[in-house]
Amino acid sequence: MATVAAEVTAKVVDVPITEGMVVKKGDVLAQLDSVLPERDLALARTRADAAEAAIAATAANLADAERIMNRNLRLQLGVSVTEADLTASQAKAGMLRAQLKQNQAPLKWSISTRFMHRLAVLSSRATRSRAR
Repeated sequence: MATVAAEVTAKVVDVPITEGMVVKKGDVLAQLDSVLPERDLALARTRADAAEAAIAATAANLADAERIMNRNLRLQLGVSVTEADLTASQAKAGMLRAQLKQNQAPLKWSISTRFMHRLAVLSSRATRSRAR
């Protein structure tokens, strides 16, 4: 006797085995409806894409702020920029560095990497079974 559990929450749509039947590793014990897990996966991918876009935008803003800061540093040597302008450009570059670091931190999803992998496996199996 064995206990079987799914790693995703989904509706069981088919059970192709019967009680007492001998099964081996890899046999399909139940077919799950993949609609909700596929939606969760699509949402997670959309959030990841948005996070990557935010990282790219922050990196571009940081590069620009550092360029301005470096220019202000050079200009200050010739006393062509005020101390306030130099301090402001240094603060902006520092703030953008911190923002970039925060954006690059691992995204904390309610969906774990393992769960997302299982969703992808479930989705591909559902696609194959629909094709039959």
